[in-house]
Amino acid sequence: MENLSSTWICLSRIKYKIVTGHSVRSSILEATKNLDTPLEEVLFQWIQKFPEKPRTKIKLSPMQKVLMNVLHEGLVGKPIYESLAQLETDVHESLVSEINEHVQKLPFLALVPMLFFIGPSLFLLLVGPILSLLIKELSV
Repeated sequence: MENLSSTWICLSRIKYKIVTGHSVRSSILEATKNLDTPLEEVLFQWIQKFPEKPRTKIKLSPMQKVLMNVLHEGLVGKPIYESLAQLETDVHESLVSEINEHVQKLPFLALVPMLFFIGPSLFLLLVGPILSLLIKELSV
């Protein structure tokens, strides 16, 4: 999820800068100036040496590669706003589906402490008084 969220944040920043009238190059520079994520570092280094292909040790996700291709088209001079908007919705849908997968697993994950910690303690609370009476009766 980390890759998707950093991709979505960077993508939305770049798209916002383009909407406000910045060029693609200045949008990328402004959006990646903090260098918070590895993707921002890759984009920042790539924009500094633009005609060259980016050389990174970081493995980019498929969505990040698509983002790089769309941005490359924009730097060459092609219109990319619709491509960015579509990519943003795709990334957002991927994030939502990944969150839904995690949410669906939560009841089963919450069952583990219930079975191992809360269940035995409730059993002792219910059966403890009966066992106490049984031990008293058997010892007499």
